[in-house]
Amino acid sequence: MPRSSAAVAVLGAGLALAGCTTTAPPTPTVSTGPTGRSSPTGQSSPSPSSSSHPNRPAPTRPAAMSTMDGNGAAAAALYFIELYGYVLQTGDLTEWNAMSFPDCQFCTAIHKSISSVYEGGGHIEGGSLSAEVLAVHELDEFIGGYPIDLRVTQQPSSAYSAVGTETDSTAVSTKSGRFYTVFVNGAWQIAEVSGIEQNS
Repeated sequence: MPRSSAAVAVLGAGLALAGCTTTAPPTPTVSTGPTGRSSPTGQSSPSPSSSSHPNRPAPTRPAAMSTMDGNGAAAAALYFIELYGYVLQTGDLTEWNAMSFPDCQFCTAIHKSISSVYEGGGHIEGGSLSAEVLAVHELDEFIGGYPIDLRVTQQPSSAYSAVGTETDSTAVSTKSGRFYTVFVNGAWQIAEVSGIEQNS
């Protein structure tokens, strides 16, 4: 089966998680099932194709994201994963763009991958994600945020062309990575994602 689309396997396979010295992790987890609709802000994004899931409600930003501390940063990282599942299945990148720091290479790569599928009339099925916080690191004063380590499980997914041909697929996978958060103009953004490795 061809694997021409990077949109399905976007959680950075092949990167190694750096060693961590951490505080005790909080307990929240998140799943990418529907949770209610938020009010998207940010850049424009491609409209979902009729064969995607345009009626799936966007995830709602958790109230904890309003605090500029480790808990707020962890909530932002978990929300980002929930948002990723929504973006995969709808092609709606509006809130993704709002959460992405301008220099975030990971965020930009996801944007380009998703756009290439949906702007071509294709869509993605499956790929729902769940995440748990492994660690909340101390405040990084250089970036103005907290590095958050997550373990992310992604369900099987398939990408389809405009004519319904399957162009890519992935099996279930679990990866761990570090999400660098930054608090900008009263809101959390993701500055970068790194250190993701294949665990299973």
